[in-house]
Amino acid sequence: MVRSLYGLDVLLDGLVPGLVGRERGGGIRALAYREGNPVIELVGGRDTGKSALLDALFASYKDQAPLARVDFADSKYGEPGLVAGVHDQEAPNASPVSNLLYLVSHKLGLKAGPFHRPVRFPRLHLGLLVVTAWRPDGEGIGPPGLLRAQEELLRLITEDQPDPRRRRAALRQWVDAVISNLGTLVPGFPGIDAVIAATLQSAADQLLTRPDRGALRWWGEHLPFFQGDGLQRLFASVWDFRRYGERRREAEGLLVAAFLDDICEHYGLLQKWNKAPRPLLLLDNGHTPAGRRFLDLLCEQYARAGGGSERPAVVVTALGDGREHAPPHPDVRDLPRQWPKISLGVPAVTGSAIRAMLNATPDYPAELPGVVERYSGGRTGSARLLADEAVRLRRSGERADPVRLLDAAAPRLLERLLPDAEARAALTFLAAARDRAAAVRLWSAFHPDGDAATRVEQAMDHLAAARLQDDRAVRALLLHRLAEDPRWFRVHLNLRAGYNPRGLAEYAPDHCDEFLHHTLALRRVEPVAQAMHRRFAEAPPARWLASANLICAAPHPREALTSEPPEPPEPPEPLEPPEPPPGDPPTRPPACAACPHGEGPDDVHWAIRRLLTTVWRLSDPLSYAPRPEDIGTVRAELERLHQAKRSEDTTYRHAAQEWATGLENQTRAPDLRIPEGQG
Repeated sequence: MVRSLYGLDVLLDGLVPGLVGRERGGGIRALAYREGNPVIELVGGRDTGKSALLDALFASYKDQAPLARVDFADSKYGEPGLVAGVHDQEAPNASPVSNLLYLVSHKLGLKAGPFHRPVRFPRLHLGLLVVTAWRPDGEGIGPPGLLRAQEELLRLITEDQPDPRRRRAALRQWVDAVISNLGTLVPGFPGIDAVIAATLQSAADQLLTRPDRGALRWWGEHLPFFQGDGLQRLFASVWDFRRYGERRREAEGLLVAAFLDDICEHYGLLQKWNKAPRPLLLLDNGHTPAGRRFLDLLCEQYARAGGGSERPAVVVTALGDGREHAPPHPDVRDLPRQWPKISLGVPAVTGSAIRAMLNATPDYPAELPGVVERYSGGRTGSARLLADEAVRLRRSGERADPVRLLDAAAPRLLERLLPDAEARAALTFLAAARDRAAAVRLWSAFHPDGDAATRVEQAMDHLAAARLQDDRAVRALLLHRLAEDPRWFRVHLNLRAGYNPRGLAEYAPDHCDEFLHHTLALRRVEPVAQAMHRRFAEAPPARWLASANLICAAPHPREALTSEPPEPPEPPEPLEPPEPPPGDPPTRPPACAACPHGEGPDDVHWAIRRLLTTVWRLSDPLSYAPRPEDIGTVRAELERLHQAKRSEDTTYRHAAQEWATGLENQTRAPDLRIPEGQG
């Protein structure tokens, strides 16, 4: 039984059966694109379920239709029988594309189901034979028997009017020598030599029994700029493949065209009448260089042929931002009628889908679906891991509270999303830095003997490669791990100092938002409250709210959440940085300069403090669903600020409603909406 793919089931049960012409259970399905299949590209981030979809399609169609699956991220294309490196092999007689076409044509040529004729590739195999085995310059390196056979064939091919019988005999001798010395010619394919031998023998039959007809005629027609008959043009064209660069790319394009036209001919009148299923290609990680190289050629040949040609069903996955593309739709008729490729985005799993994952443990805490959604980032695989861990905790008699759940699941989630252990450790340490310059300063302080800029750049490159640069869920996971690090206070003291180049005291005026952000991460609430109180009189409301939005996004240390985080003592001695930062806070906070002199904190000061602490607490990804009194506090304190401002500008009043509603709907700083001022 295939697990729900949460948003991708519509591909499994709707679009792909329409491309193949078969239901997953074997029933005949009307074709979705009678004018010819486009390539279907599924775009999403890591752990979003792309590969799971290919797994499900493979399991469903392996006995229903000709099928081939390839992983472009694997140096063996996902085929254990190959040696590593075939996906980037560039040799005079081999390339990633030619290696792939050997593999795919073999897979599609296997018998699929009891009534379906295997696909044959006479055009492609003829081209692969010549590319792989022919040495156009007669180079003298190789087994003697093969060299003698090639010399004789080369002499006959270059004759203007060769004797057909002698040429056929020379061809047979050369093909036999090629197959006998296959290990020398194609060293990248140990384990499936017999398959390639059968492939080349099939191509040889085209040369020996149907000269200048069928597949050989196709090559003659597609090589109009070469001279001679079809055989002479085909053998002469090998120079294009041998010259690399753009000439090799053109030769690879012809091999792909031969591959597609072989499929088109296979799906002829008899196959249509029998409603034979179209071949299905499942291509994983199409964003990689090997994947782009093949897919660009495939789409170019699709576009060159235009609509109306029979094409295989092709589903390719690619790493990217799925939000940039339309999601899969249950009704195929509502999908774009694009040619040659339709790009669809993997939808995020939210709400009911996450609750369905948690249904195996019906007594889960009410806040758990929100936690799963925030820390999964909408990725199906990540949400599934969190839900399964919650079920495991409940079945073992433990409470699946957010902290316990994240402690158990965060390491595994990060391993999936950032497989490189060294990069993962570096990114965890740097997670609290708000920009690259701060990250470099932080790394320099803790690793004075290293090249901080290079190390930070390497870590950021890993994020970029995974398309996770601005992913809030990944940053939350990294910060959760950092909160377990005893260096937490030292990290934030260092980051804060980077925004205080003049060495001002903690309570001094003119500190920037970033300084106050890290001050709050140190659980130093009063300095932040005083700074924001001083700003209140002068800053426009929208600017003041924007600052509060950034400051309240400060991460939380591991201490248990409370309704009002207390002012903690300064970090104990082991947590102090090597040199105390300038402006160490005094033992007792000074009087707030914005409050009436000698009267202590006024109502506005307390309103600002309560607003900041409440929004900060509710913005922790691990926080529980806000209580009505929390929402009431945010609304009331912003209304109090509006009244204290004594201005016709109604920004604070509108923010009271916007922020209360946003927090109630699980929006958190720094994503709270700043309303436009009215007055």
